[in-house]
Amino acid sequence: MLTNVRKLLCTGLLFGLLAPVSAQIQDPSQRIQHIIDLFGAKNKGVWIHLYSGIGSNGEPYLLTLGYDLTSYKGLLEQTSQQQSYYVEGRYHPEDFKLVVQDEEWEHKGFLLAQVNRSGLKARFMDPGKSTGIYIEFEKTPRDGFAALQCPARRWYKTLTGIMDQTAVLVQLQSDTDQRIYGTVSTPDKLTGFMVSGDCVDPACERIKLRLHDYFGERIKEFQLEKKSGRQFAMVEMFKDRYPIEESWELAGEHPMVCKNISLPGIRIYAEYLQTGDRDFDLWISGFLDQWSGQVVHYHQQSVPEQTQHYSVFTDVEWVHRDWVSGIFRFSEPWSEGDRNLAFTYDRKAKRIVSLEDCFEKEFDYTKYFEEFISWKKQEMMSVNSSGRFRMYLEHEPFKNWTLRPEGFCFSSDFNRIWGMRKIIIPYALLEQHVRKLGPLRKLY
Repeated sequence: MLTNVRKLLCTGLLFGLLAPVSAQIQDPSQRIQHIIDLFGAKNKGVWIHLYSGIGSNGEPYLLTLGYDLTSYKGLLEQTSQQQSYYVEGRYHPEDFKLVVQDEEWEHKGFLLAQVNRSGLKARFMDPGKSTGIYIEFEKTPRDGFAALQCPARRWYKTLTGIMDQTAVLVQLQSDTDQRIYGTVSTPDKLTGFMVSGDCVDPACERIKLRLHDYFGERIKEFQLEKKSGRQFAMVEMFKDRYPIEESWELAGEHPMVCKNISLPGIRIYAEYLQTGDRDFDLWISGFLDQWSGQVVHYHQQSVPEQTQHYSVFTDVEWVHRDWVSGIFRFSEPWSEGDRNLAFTYDRKAKRIVSLEDCFEKEFDYTKYFEEFISWKKQEMMSVNSSGRFRMYLEHEPFKNWTLRPEGFCFSSDFNRIWGMRKIIIPYALLEQHVRKLGPLRKLY
């Protein structure tokens, strides 16, 4: 859903244009003394903070930053490529803009950051501020100062509660720059909604969210705030004047972890779900190991002169006691643009299931789904009648199928203009065709 955001923030070209400082400083005490020396002999006291960060493509950074209540001076290091840059600017306790320079003091860009209790939310922008790389920095103690391998706070959560007098299942997933996305399911009404928004605070205990239907039409906005334990308050403004509050409860939470591989000429980053289910966790980890090996093998004959970045992110559609369903979004050397691959893992059978596994043999599910999707496309066009939207839908196959609380879900690929759309086919419409001993047997 936020693939476009990732594309805008993840560009390896910026660092390919920058020249490194002559050598990196490996010891933390040497880093600190080096920064103190930058302030000169007349300084009235310098505070030094050490930060370890992860960039948008999983690249590791170290930032040694000093300040004297008047100005900042520091050293930014991209450790995997052994590149270092000086940063300096005016001191501000909450946010700052630092100039980035090489050892010849040539201007190479800006480091823009917001300061919070645990670290920094930063963007390394080029001199024209037209392209940039997002970096999440965690404050690091001087002992054990090392580069992070994975972002510190990535998660998938499910919550239950009431919205508009209807029981809902809410699924949220964290993403780059403290952005949040997910869905609100209303199985009793055989439908659902997409949500997206932002964390208000660094701990993400308050979230502002926007609600859209699966056709992409905006419905409303609301705020989610953690109260205590597993309790959250959902607050929306009725007619922009009267607050309506409901109590939601955290039903489950799982971490998003990563694989971060740096080889000569190749950088591979994979972010994926871990559930605590040993069989599923081993499957998804092994699957992405296999994919990473294919990327490495693709470049086996010749190492790229300029480092190439490849990645896979996982959008979680539903974590159920009997299965896990989601979509991998690959950036890889053999595909033009992003490649999407949907999966549904049967936790009982310990394997990936197909649509064929779900239905009785005599049911022509391919024809049924094609006709249903065609009908839903016509309904979408009645909401948005523009020629460009019609052309988009005519060429979008909605091939990515997953299981959701509302029913079978067929998702579009992400489109820079139209975003992502979903078509839901309720389970109730297919009950008579479902294989009695198949993976959906417990739904009926």
